[in-house]
Order: sequence, then structure tokens, then C-alpha cells
Amino acid sequence: SSQPQSATLLVASQGLLNWLKSIKLQQYAPLFIQEELFLDLLPDFASDRIFEKLGVRSASHRKRLMKHCRMLSAHRQHLLQHS
Repeated sequence: SSQPQSATLLVASQGLLNWLKSIKLQQYAPLFIQEELFLDLLPDFASDRIFEKLGVRSASHRKRLMKHCRMLSAHRQHLLQHS
């Protein structure tokens, strides 16, 4: 019964990795995956402080993550309104 869960984690990890690659911050994938912070949760958790706590030391990288998390959030809102 752990099979579906591990498959879901794999898909979530791949989605996260693809997103991080698209914004050229894939080096943070292990940090996010370790905390199980995937794309479905990222918009809710996005804050400079949280990214810093996770180990994103570069202020410009945190800023880029925040910007793209806001875009994810807006995209999610759009999908919810049009479903």
C-alpha cells in the first residue's frame, strides 16, 4: 500500500524539479524534497524567512523563488475560478 504513495511522491518530486529547473534553481530540489515541500504547497509556504530557513542563503535566489511562487499561486487561483 506504500506503492501509490511513493509513486505520488515521485511525480511530485519530478514536478518540483522541472519547476526549479525552469527558474534555474534546481540545486535546491533536495532541500525542498527533504521537507516534502512540493508545488501544491509552495504558494502557501512561500516567504523569505521560510526559504532562508530551508537553506536558500542567496537573497536573490529567495527573491526569484518568491516571485515564481506568486505566479504559481495566481495560476492556481485562475484554474480554481475556471473549473
